[in-house]
Amino acid sequence: MIRPSFLSSSIVYTIGGALPMLAGIILLPFYTNTLHAEVYTQLLFYISISLFCQMFFSWSTETVFGIEFSRLKTKPEARVFTGTVFELLLIMGFIWIVLFSIFGNFIFKALFNHNLNMQFWPWGFYAVITAMCNAVFKTSTTVLIYQQQAQRFLFLNGINFILTVSIAIIGLYLYPNSLYGPLYARLFSGIVILGMAVLVFKTYAQFTLSIKKWIPLFKMCLPLVGIVFSGWIIGQVDRYFLLHHVSTAELNAYDLILKCFFGIEFLQNSLSAVIYPRVFELWSSSATASTTTDSNRYFNAFTALNILMLCVFNLAVPAFIKWLVKDPAYYISFNYLGLLSGTFAARSIIYFFQAGLLYSKQNRQLLRFHFSGIATELVLVYILIPLIGIFGAIVASLAVRFVQTFTMGLGASTAFVFKYNRFKILGLPAVFIAVNSICIIFFSKYTIAVYCIQLLGFSILIYRMYRNELQAVLKALLKL
Repeated sequence: MIRPSFLSSSIVYTIGGALPMLAGIILLPFYTNTLHAEVYTQLLFYISISLFCQMFFSWSTETVFGIEFSRLKTKPEARVFTGTVFELLLIMGFIWIVLFSIFGNFIFKALFNHNLNMQFWPWGFYAVITAMCNAVFKTSTTVLIYQQQAQRFLFLNGINFILTVSIAIIGLYLYPNSLYGPLYARLFSGIVILGMAVLVFKTYAQFTLSIKKWIPLFKMCLPLVGIVFSGWIIGQVDRYFLLHHVSTAELNAYDLILKCFFGIEFLQNSLSAVIYPRVFELWSSSATASTTTDSNRYFNAFTALNILMLCVFNLAVPAFIKWLVKDPAYYISFNYLGLLSGTFAARSIIYFFQAGLLYSKQNRQLLRFHFSGIATELVLVYILIPLIGIFGAIVASLAVRFVQTFTMGLGASTAFVFKYNRFKILGLPAVFIAVNSICIIFFSKYTIAVYCIQLLGFSILIYRMYRNELQAVLKALLKL
């Protein structure tokens, strides 16, 4: 049964977790309307670099924290473990800042040509510092989730949201067509949330400064860092190839629509961050390492909501962009919506299998599955982007999702018992991808009628196939 308390906290965590990406989406019209094409391209790569650095600063502690915290039996154990996580974050922060400071300039020269005028000092270094601040803050908000501090979680994310948006907008108007506003907003808000994160750890942690605890935690996180790295490769590396094969205007339009999809991705991540603790608790109370009827309900509801969100997204985003973005050069991104949404539809399947592998601590096996995605992505973008440009990048992403879901589903059953309704987990996303692939063949340009029909058709299908899950959610909502 889906608890009302679960839904209540889910709403708060989802809203709070979505605020950082919402800030990015709100700022998109300001970026597109005030920054020249070259400056926008510079900004997208500085943000990409910051995301790259963040995964090394966090060292996947936010994921491991959730897995291990659910196994701890006493409050003192939880406080010591929380303290160990913070200590490891500080150590990794110091190490990576030193390394990026030494090698950052060389990396920038290797990645970017002189025409784009990308500079490690100072903008690249600011991106690194911002990454460190965000990494510590992200883990601290995970601590709040597992401490069931929903209101505080929302408050801290709200502060980050207000600072980022307000400083960026003020900076854009004071220094138009400049990186000052966007990058200083990320830096200053990052410093503030770093201070708030330290207070969170001080409240819930006990510090031991024990190297005997750091090393096992470091090793436990290592395979998950590889998984996050694979996510960055799959989600970001295509821009670095496209930079040499498409115009700046095309690249910016593609990046704009992908940044809009970050809203979907963050909603998915936030929902999974709430679902995982609940299903881990259900599996923990079970005698065998297997999915249960109750745990499947959460993932079934996740799949249905994900498809509905994508259908609404495909209708709303073009209207949103046309309303707020003045430059019509960005409107060519609408043609990519259908295929791109297919790549996000498959993520619900990955979350399902990944939960079982994370719970059973099959991190190395999970890493192998994600590395298969990296290999597929790199090979296909190298081949397809020079041939068909942006559509080559999208086709590569779809192929990666297929490879990941196939290999993960095939291999996961050896480590964890998955019993589930195949249509509700696998079938619905597959139908969504197939429909959008067919539509792109017959409607090469964005056609709003096509997506209206999709929303209607999938709403009917989901109501018929997911009626039990939807009724359980509705009943729980009425009890709130």
